[in-house]
Amino acid sequence: MSKMRHLHTGIKVKRSLGERIIQVIIYLVLIAVCLLIVLPCLNVVALAFNDGKDAARGGVYFWPRMFTLENFQEVFKNKGIIRGYGITIARTVIGTFMSLLLLSLAAFALKERSDESTTIAQAAAIFQDAFLCGMPAAAAHALAGYKQPAQEGLA
Repeated sequence: MSKMRHLHTGIKVKRSLGERIIQVIIYLVLIAVCLLIVLPCLNVVALAFNDGKDAARGGVYFWPRMFTLENFQEVFKNKGIIRGYGITIARTVIGTFMSLLLLSLAAFALKERSDESTTIAQAAAIFQDAFLCGMPAAAAHALAGYKQPAQEGLA
């Protein structure tokens, strides 16, 4: 019989056959989910480092057949990519900072009180943190007066 230690008392507890079967099933499902996430990512990386014409033929799955960096050279010829990365990094940094600042201030303000208005404010803060995580970045852009450049070919 498989034995495990109880978390709080340290006493060994015997697992039943059913519990061990369920545990194996859980591990198998978790491994399958991890593979479903990791394998497509490996495929994209292999295609990125493989020659474009060779990749178009197919058959490149998890390791590049004809390794090259020409794909990245071609992409980074476009200066808009560098600008896009700059905007992405700035939005991430500003959004993270604003979210941490606002939630820290709200936590400080709400830590002492325990009346009805505090409960509503706590629920609003939790909702904002859980579901509106992109809003601080959007607010940062609005405050900075950022205007998105017009894209060519789109009317």
